[in-house]
Amino acid sequence: MNSTKTIGIIGGGQLGQMMAISAIYMGHKVVTLDPAADCPASKVSDMIVADYDDVAALQELAQRCDVLTYEFENVDADSLDAVVKPGQLPQGTDLLRISQNRIFEKDFLSNKAGVTVAPYQVVTSSQDLDHLDFSKKYVLKTATGGYDGHGQVVIKSAENLADARQLAESADCVLEEFVSFNLEISVIVSGNGKDVTVFPVQENIHRNNILSKTIVPARISDQLSKQAQA
Repeated sequence: MNSTKTIGIIGGGQLGQMMAISAIYMGHKVVTLDPAADCPASKVSDMIVADYDDVAALQELAQRCDVLTYEFENVDADSLDAVVKPGQLPQGTDLLRISQNRIFEKDFLSNKAGVTVAPYQVVTSSQDLDHLDFSKKYVLKTATGGYDGHGQVVIKSAENLADARQLAESADCVLEEFVSFNLEISVIVSGNGKDVTVFPVQENIHRNNILSKTIVPARISDQLSKQAQA
C-alpha cells in the first residue's frame, strides 16, 4: 500500500523548510502556505502565497493535503478551525490559542500546570509603566505576534521608557523581570495521540533576544537532564 501523504505546512520559515525536507526524505509531498513567495520553504515545497488568516487559501491547502501542521504559533486559530476536517490537524488549536498569547500562556503555566515562571505583570497601557523599579531589568513583550526579538523592548533605565510606552500603547503586553540563570534548556516532545517521544535535552544560547545556537545534548548533569525530560 502506498503510504505517501501530502502534508500541508502553515508557515514557510526555517522550521517549515526543515520539516518539509524531512518529510520529502520520507517520501511525502509538501505544500506550504506563507505570505512570502520567497520564504525558505519555497525552495523545497509547493507554495500557496497567502496570509495566515486567508480562509480561502487555507481551504485550498486543506483540500490539497491529507494532514496539516503549523511551524510556529503566529497563525490564525479561528481560520484553521473553519477549514480543517476532523483529524486533519492532529495537534488541534487549543494549545495553539494558549501558546500564541503570552498572557494566556503564563496564566496556563503558573495556575494550571504549576510551573514557576519569571515575575511578570500584564500591561494594557503605557500608564502601567509609570512606577518601575529601575534597580531591576525588564523586557516588555507584546502578548501576541512577537518573535525573534520583534515586539520587544528591553528596559534597563528610564531612557528606554519612551520606546516601551509606545509599544504598550500599540498592543496588550507582558512585562517580565530578568532573572539570573546559568543557561537555558528545552525539551522537544512529539506524540501521535498514543505514543510519546521525548528528545534529548538541548541547550539554547541567545544573542540580542534571538536564538543564536543550540547544543545537543545540553551540557548539564545526567540528573538534571532526566528531571527536565520527566
